[in-house]
Amino acid sequence: RNLSFFEETQILDGGILGYSGIDLVIDHFDGLHACVHNETAGSLEYIFIDKDDVMTWTLVDDGNGNDVGSQCDIALDAQNRARIAYLDSDAFSLKFAYDAPPHFVNPEDWHVRTITEEWNVSGPLELSILENGSDVILWIDNDTRFLKTSYFTSTFWRHESVIESEIDGY
Repeated sequence: RNLSFFEETQILDGGILGYSGIDLVIDHFDGLHACVHNETAGSLEYIFIDKDDVMTWTLVDDGNGNDVGSQCDIALDAQNRARIAYLDSDAFSLKFAYDAPPHFVNPEDWHVRTITEEWNVSGPLELSILENGSDVILWIDNDTRFLKTSYFTSTFWRHESVIESEIDGY
């Protein structure tokens, strides 16, 4: 894949002015998916560049007054639909968004959820999708510095400690 168009947009080389926290993944059809934090607006945005280098830029979460997306991790499901784990820096919470399949109401619908509210979440974040389609997110509890995981059980998000001792990163 020719990534020369990045030189023009400077996504990887110093970033686009006012943007940070980019994470990238390439799908099975050579499409590039990225999550990025808009520092000016405090929002989380999604970039898709198809195999013909056509770029689509979408607002995922405007933050509703909070600064969201300063740290994000993106993964793709079996249908190459994006899932993004990210921080709400003002509320110190973990959020999750997924690109829902198109439907007649809104063909570009993103479902956004706050996953944690009772912990002081910090990164780094790591999002994985299991073979059964379940989402698993690793993160740090900033109060205890314990490594935690949050995963979707098909009805609700469950949170557990992975390592119950202070750690620096993982």
